[in-house]
Amino acid sequence: MRARGYRAMTILLFMLMPAACAGTGSIDDALDAMLRGLGAHYTVAARHESGSFPDPGAEWRLVLKRDLAATLRAAPNFGQADAADRAAFQHSLQEAGLLDTPRSDAVLYRSDVVVPGTVCEAAPCGAYILLTPGSGTVYAGLYKN
Repeated sequence: MRARGYRAMTILLFMLMPAACAGTGSIDDALDAMLRGLGAHYTVAARHESGSFPDPGAEWRLVLKRDLAATLRAAPNFGQADAADRAAFQHSLQEAGLLDTPRSDAVLYRSDVVVPGTVCEAAPCGAYILLTPGSGTVYAGLYKN
């Protein structure tokens, strides 16, 4: 009798697993989909994981193939963050070893993004993109809210 109960529980778990795992693509998948949606072509120069299960987060240093400034200015879901948010994000990048020296001319864009098929599907993730004029290097942060 007990073996039949375990077998039934195992079958039930296998039936429920696809629903439980829906929208659980990695935080890296969410970043990739978000950036592709903005038309960005990039390579990852460095990555730092800052979150933990069940609320992942990470920061990246990226090298872009084209400037994103005009795209982000025109994006209705991204807004320019204030100087305090920019300083806080640059500080977190420094602590993660991704940024050597903060720059006052850098511009931080901020949004809450929903990215289907990823950890940012059920609830939006906080997205940060830091651009430095004249540089192909961009810093991004994505955090499960």
